[in-house]
Amino acid sequence: MTTKIHDMIASNIRNEEWSKVDAALDAAAAHADRDDRASISYWRAISHCHQLRFVDALDAVEAHRRDAYCQSLPDTMAANILHHVGRRDEALAMSARAVSHDEDKSFPGLAREAKFYRCLYLARAGFPPPTDLLDALPDDYRSMELNDGFVTKKDIVALSGKIAGSPR
Repeated sequence: MTTKIHDMIASNIRNEEWSKVDAALDAAAAHADRDDRASISYWRAISHCHQLRFVDALDAVEAHRRDAYCQSLPDTMAANILHHVGRRDEALAMSARAVSHDEDKSFPGLAREAKFYRCLYLARAGFPPPTDLLDALPDDYRSMELNDGFVTKKDIVALSGKIAGSPR
């Protein structure tokens, strides 16, 4: 049903019909298995972020963290939300947790995303990103921040170049 959850709500998210998104997710939750609970949690967090309900988004991520097969996904989502609302130290800690999972082989895309945000948040905080994490990212890597547009590896490298003692 996980794919069906996305299919049920995609047009409602595009059209910003939040009550319909919530109703569809609530209906899906009634008969959800582990995969569905993880998907519902993800989409509920995305919906709350679009509505600028960041505390609710964090709650949604945490509510079904144990259902996620990939632990770097909820950690990275939580780090992104925390960073977006200005809780930078918590975002740094959560991004460290996100890269601590050994998921490069089982979830390479999500592990790469965790490394990207770890490097970004370190650079923004004035700390040089670890070379091994930065080198794991393709030069053309980019990601979409919560409601803020795209950020790229080049942005991280540029920020890193302004940090004393940075290897870049």
